[in-house]
Amino acid sequence: MSQFFNDPATLNLVFSSSVLIVGLIVYWFLHPKTFREYSFTERGFEFWQFKWLAFVIIWGLIKGPSDLRWALAASDLNSMFALGFVFAFFGGSKYSERRTVVNLLFLFGLLFSWNFCFAAQTPPEGGHRNLAWWWIAPSMAVSALALFGMAIAALVRYRNKAILFFVCTVLYIILQMPSYEILFLGRQRDKMSLVWLAFSKLLCGLSFYSFCFHEPVSSESIQMPSWGLAHAPKLLRTSRFVALGVLAGILAAVGTTIGNYLLGAAHFVALGAVAVILGAIGTFTTTFIIKRL
Repeated sequence: MSQFFNDPATLNLVFSSSVLIVGLIVYWFLHPKTFREYSFTERGFEFWQFKWLAFVIIWGLIKGPSDLRWALAASDLNSMFALGFVFAFFGGSKYSERRTVVNLLFLFGLLFSWNFCFAAQTPPEGGHRNLAWWWIAPSMAVSALALFGMAIAALVRYRNKAILFFVCTVLYIILQMPSYEILFLGRQRDKMSLVWLAFSKLLCGLSFYSFCFHEPVSSESIQMPSWGLAHAPKLLRTSRFVALGVLAGILAAVGTTIGNYLLGAAHFVALGAVAVILGAIGTFTTTFIIKRL
């Protein structure tokens, strides 16, 4: 067991694979009734599965000798799947798969281009630490926004049943943001920081399965606020893009600040608490799935 704590990349890989396998079993063999009655929940679950597959790819690349730009690209792909989940859950019965996929491809293309072009000009190992931070900043912002969007979408669709998932996702955002600096900028920090990340990842996965087979509160499309600009659709669309961009930056900055502060606290006491929570959630989730399916 101690070797896993000494190799957090392997721990993250094992936990990601475990959540992925559980989801594949559910999707291929159990296929809950909710998926047939509410098609958007099945689309969201598919994006959820792709997200965990991307986690496996990310940590596989990090463990190997590959260029870190490919690992960051895989991380961006992970964020695209998270956004796909958000679009599916916000769209509800009006979810448009073609439009979603096209928009996600465009966004991934922009991040991929920034990743490889910017990194080629200011490599992290070149000593330009401030410039190198701008290399990962867009990926951090999109990831924070996508994860927070998942938490909000689940909370709106399932209300109190998704509260635990919401809390676990916020915790994961806080712990994930500093990990970008550790993994891609070579920031020196205790290995336990990435162990924390692994356990928070597992918490997210387990808490998701505790509510996702329930019937959603409604299947109606969730409308974003119009801010009194409904009469000017182009201005409204632009305002929403700007607001989401600002929110993404704020979430990434706040997550990084809080994460760095928490990671400086005593690890062992915190991990003990996480272990207790994991045991409780695992027991609850297993019991629930057996009863539900």
